[in-house]
Amino acid sequence: MKVRFPRFDDRSIWLQVTVTVVIGLLATLALIFAPDSIQVCALVILTPALIYTKALPIIGVVVVTHMVYLMAGLVLAFRSRLEGARIFLWVSVITLVTVINDFLYYSELSPVGNTSPLGLLVFTIAQMMLISASSRGRRRMRSGSRASCRRPMSC
Repeated sequence: MKVRFPRFDDRSIWLQVTVTVVIGLLATLALIFAPDSIQVCALVILTPALIYTKALPIIGVVVVTHMVYLMAGLVLAFRSRLEGARIFLWVSVITLVTVINDFLYYSELSPVGNTSPLGLLVFTIAQMMLISASSRGRRRMRSGSRASCRRPMSC
């Protein structure tokens, strides 16, 4: 009897199960080790600077964990070939790199300066492009459906 190893192609159930388990583990880690964003905001707003600056490494872990969770969802969207997923994934990777660099810079571990404003600018511009492309496509669909209608008032 021959031993058959599972194939890992796009339609493989093994790959889908593995990706689902990995995303589930990332979500569990995000819930266990990283407090919710509202709690972090409350920590920063309600405590003096001497207290919340001591918590900056924990806040960094929260931010990076949430961004990695976002990346996992974006990879699934990209694999499903959703519109705009590729641009959103690449821009999110750029933003993640700039945010990690900022945490390293303010911990005096990186010689490169403050880069998160540049990452957020690139992220914002990409969001504007995606929204613009989406609204243009909707406009084309609406105008195309009205052009094919014989009675414009009833369409």
